[in-house]
Amino acid sequence: MQFLVMKALMIVMIVTGWHWVEASSTLAKIHHITSKRGNFFMVPGKMIKPEEKAERITVTKGCQCKVSCWLKRKCVAWSIVRQKNGMIDCALAEDGPYKVRIKDEPEATYFFMESE
Repeated sequence: MQFLVMKALMIVMIVTGWHWVEASSTLAKIHHITSKRGNFFMVPGKMIKPEEKAERITVTKGCQCKVSCWLKRKCVAWSIVRQKNGMIDCALAEDGPYKVRIKDEPEATYFFMESE
């Protein structure tokens, strides 16, 4: 199973030209999402590091974070983290995984546009 995930990660890296800036101790499952607004990738268990340059907002639904990114011309990546109070912390970034550092967070999901 780990081999298949690693092989998928290598294929995504070759096809999209991106790479993880820092290594992680856990392999991430990467999902490709097809959308009318543009295709993107979803990586459960990852988030944009708090110290990274990103706009941060609080929303009630994960889709509000996605739409907020799509409404900003320069936004190409976002992450959501569900808090214990039910609210969602949303980080919006102008750079994808080749520049923005991400970290492991079980309650998070990281997204980035296919073109990144």
